[in-house]
Amino acid sequence: MVEVRNDWAANLSMHPSSSWKEGDTFFAIVKEKLNDHEAIVTIKGQDLHVSFRGDIPDQEKVVIQITGTNQHLLEVQVVPQKPEVMAGTGETELAKIEQILSAQGIRLTSQEKAVLKYFLEKAKGTFNEKLETIQALVNKKLPITDIHLQSIHEALHGEPLGETLTQLIEVMNEVFDSEREKTNDRRQENEQRVHDESASFSQEMNTEDSATQPAAWLYENEDWYNSLPMQTKDIIVRTVTDKLSQVTVEFKKLQTELQRKLDNITFLVTNSPQARQQGKSFIEAAIHTLDRAILQGEFMLFTDMATEKQLLQASSQLAEAKQLLENGKQSDALNIVKNVKAFIETLRFQPSDIKVKHFISEWNVNQQGEMPKVQLASQISRSLPFSNGEEVSARNTFEQLRQMGFHHEKDVAQGIFSKKLSFETDNIKSLFMRFMQEGPENIARQAEQAVNNITGQQLLSKFEPTSHTQTMFYQLPLLMQDQIETVNVYLNSRNDNGKLDWQNCSLYFLLETKTYGKIGILLQAVERNLTVTIKGDHPQLSDALNPLTEVTKENLEAIGYHVKGIVFAKMTEQQEPKKEMEIVQQKDIHSGKGYDVTI
Repeated sequence: MVEVRNDWAANLSMHPSSSWKEGDTFFAIVKEKLNDHEAIVTIKGQDLHVSFRGDIPDQEKVVIQITGTNQHLLEVQVVPQKPEVMAGTGETELAKIEQILSAQGIRLTSQEKAVLKYFLEKAKGTFNEKLETIQALVNKKLPITDIHLQSIHEALHGEPLGETLTQLIEVMNEVFDSEREKTNDRRQENEQRVHDESASFSQEMNTEDSATQPAAWLYENEDWYNSLPMQTKDIIVRTVTDKLSQVTVEFKKLQTELQRKLDNITFLVTNSPQARQQGKSFIEAAIHTLDRAILQGEFMLFTDMATEKQLLQASSQLAEAKQLLENGKQSDALNIVKNVKAFIETLRFQPSDIKVKHFISEWNVNQQGEMPKVQLASQISRSLPFSNGEEVSARNTFEQLRQMGFHHEKDVAQGIFSKKLSFETDNIKSLFMRFMQEGPENIARQAEQAVNNITGQQLLSKFEPTSHTQTMFYQLPLLMQDQIETVNVYLNSRNDNGKLDWQNCSLYFLLETKTYGKIGILLQAVERNLTVTIKGDHPQLSDALNPLTEVTKENLEAIGYHVKGIVFAKMTEQQEPKKEMEIVQQKDIHSGKGYDVTI
């Protein structure tokens, strides 16, 4: 995991401020060397452009002391470490942690010291890995507890989530296949008595076997439907008809609400040209309604990809209208609002056939009360992009995160208030939590590892309302050549009134492939201007991906970005962002927004 984190190019640079005082000592991670004396380092979760006195150390993790500032750069020097301190255990390591945290203004209680001491002694990994875990917890302003340390350490330095899921499936196959063999032996003792039941049992077990194989997770043929009794088919037809009727009503309500809000904006901007702030608030309300519908509306679970893209376009167009209104361009803003309103009026709800099939398939699994390993296969299938034949979209991605269990606690809380708890097993995390309590020891152990991994990602992705910038980290399973792989996702964004600012953010995807090795995809947006960098060391990578660049550019521009370029770079090649970094810093110094982003 440390190697993975090193590949992430530094993409946020904070100005020296009063929070960085001469003489202060900090634990730092050297992310990128710019030349012999300057580098991008991470201190307290912030990426800083610093100048070292002397050569930059070879090791990634160092302790530095601030010695001053020079031309908007922090000047630092490396604090030499005694070998016995860095390599020690127990009290010596704890003393080192106390020293580092104390330099950051953090005083540990006796209970926190006991928790850290236990973690340092019992957790797997090197001292530096444990130190990185502790620093990540502190950066997120989380309480120092056993469960927090254990979960974050598993997410940062444990096995990739895709490997854990694969191992868990294999263990469950062994356990339940063994039980099936015992059942077959008992059946043979009285073959005639169970003859009528044998065919049914065999059919069920074949279904279970196919559900655990990656090729059968794709919901291609829905063969199970043809074997259902006519009465069950009638129930499915009624269920689907009722559901589509319900979401159609929901869609029409959204349409009416948006039209009303857009009419209000048009009236206000036309009759009160000076009411910029109120007009901006009205547009923000319309954007909020539209975005909430895209991510939470049930009708979006059935609509086609084209409609979702159009709704995303409408949202980005309204964001552009808000910016124009802020700049005093009422006429241009009004034209955009009118165009969006015309689009909303002509929009029609068209359910996607494949999404209706997906709904039927999920309904069938929930109704049948399948065996645990079939439930796991079904849950993993729902959480894998492309696994059910759908295109990847904003709503599908959101549902993937929900299926993984990243919203589990929130969903449970909402269920308690709405008195609907049946959904509790509708995500992988809750299913693993059940395995921890009810499964055999080897399954419970693997399930606990997966739960800790997911919880650690939740903690590392915790939104911080008081922080100007937000950082998030996810491990997402991805089906590649019938194998579950792991995509690491790193996100930096500005805090835009309690939301992530999609117009000013950086997103980095890192995955390992059999054919092309490690591939990194970095997207950096500044005021919607987007640069895409594809990193890899395989000599044929650019030839393989070049045909996809034009389609990628079109898809990104369709949702509101202005793509400035898609470039290829070596994974091991150091970037040279210094010149552009200074340009961006100069721009932001005078903008008054207090936000820096590095391209």
